Amino acid sequence: MVAHHRKDTPATDLSMGGLGTLLNTGWHALFGGWAHWRRNRRWARATLRNLKAGILTPPPPPLVQILPTERCNLRCKMCNQWGLKGIYLNGRQPAELDPAVLARVLGELSASDPVVNIHGGEPFAYGAIDDLMTMLATSPLDVLFTTNGTLMGPHAEALARLRRAAFLISVDGPEASHDKIRGPGAFRAMEDGVRALVQATRQRSGRRPLMLMNCTVSEFTSPEHIEATYQVARRLGFLYVNFTLRWFVTEAAGHAFDVQLARDFGVTAPSRTWQGFVGEVGSVPATAIATALSRVLRHNLRMLPPFVRVTPRLPRVDAANLRRYFDDYPHTFGRKRCLYPFYAPRIHANGDVVYCWGFRDPVVGNVNHATLAQACASPTADRLRRVCLDGLLPVCSRCCGLFLAYPLDPSGSVWKIPAVLTAPPVPSASPP
Repeated sequence: MVAHHRKDTPATDLSMGGLGTLLNTGWHALFGGWAHWRRNRRWARATLRNLKAGILTPPPPPLVQILPTERCNLRCKMCNQWGLKGIYLNGRQPAELDPAVLARVLGELSASDPVVNIHGGEPFAYGAIDDLMTMLATSPLDVLFTTNGTLMGPHAEALARLRRAAFLISVDGPEASHDKIRGPGAFRAMEDGVRALVQATRQRSGRRPLMLMNCTVSEFTSPEHIEATYQVARRLGFLYVNFTLRWFVTEAAGHAFDVQLARDFGVTAPSRTWQGFVGEVGSVPATAIATALSRVLRHNLRMLPPFVRVTPRLPRVDAANLRRYFDDYPHTFGRKRCLYPFYAPRIHANGDVVYCWGFRDPVVGNVNHATLAQACASPTADRLRRVCLDGLLPVCSRCCGLFLAYPLDPSGSVWKIPAVLTAPPVPSASPP
């Protein structure tokens, strides 16, 4: 049973203090981080060997993202799925992954031991969430839940039983700012979910859950609330708070992507999901945001949680770089290739497997009809890899895959292979 606080009572402080949080969750983060670093190193070495041999199909992925449902209980303004320009605001029934298919996929992944990111929609809005909890309770996989936190409470005890799980929880400022972006009552519901998770984990194991906060910096962000966001993370006992500059696409880039999909992949009826990423980012107050982020980054000098990150990693967190990020779409801060088509497949609620996480095209396979390994080794998947080795797609410039892939290869060996691939270029696809 989750104990709800009264709306007229002060918000509960769930922190143990910075040192307590570090000692109580730091070992968990360190062990999980070391394991994932080793996964990435194995992947980088194997990928480089394959490419030198002219083989496009990569080794088993170190990271797999699964969207069991398209449903979500919130309507966050900047969301590409259910936000102001959301791609799911079309009146159709949200898709959900068949639990039997999901069980088969998780079983397949157990052999290669990737991190499994349960995403959405909102994962806890999945109609078969209890089945998913049962599957994960007996799974050896490391799991990262990406969630708004508002529906976690009823599943807190099941979550506390997971072998090793982490929670990336979306918070967009203090209560007033968060609710303005995500809807009335969203902050209190998130707080109740966090409280239930902390309580259940403490009772079961005596430790705290590994919680990471993500705050999206967008045209809806108030610079004066960035410091307050950090204080929320500190009060609720988060290990990290990540300020993510909004991922977005320009109209021109989206249309150019549609042209390339037809030319290189035979996709003549594209999903055009890039439309959900078109935003009014030119209105972001870059100078004020940069000043606020620079100030909050100084909290890292405490060497205690919550640690602060800004994603993507820019040369400097200053007004010039933030303005360039939001205004100069073609500029990629030195990124020339995306490795996600070699690294991290994404399984959508309808079973489609994609590598361009936000864009739904091109589809490389479907787990309703084949294994994930078969989808990842399909001709379309290899064609995408060949195209991405030659350069960026029009929608890559502000996509998470481009920027999050760079640290995956610590030695930079895979990034330094402009002429190493000996396989001939994959020809353009013919329309079906």
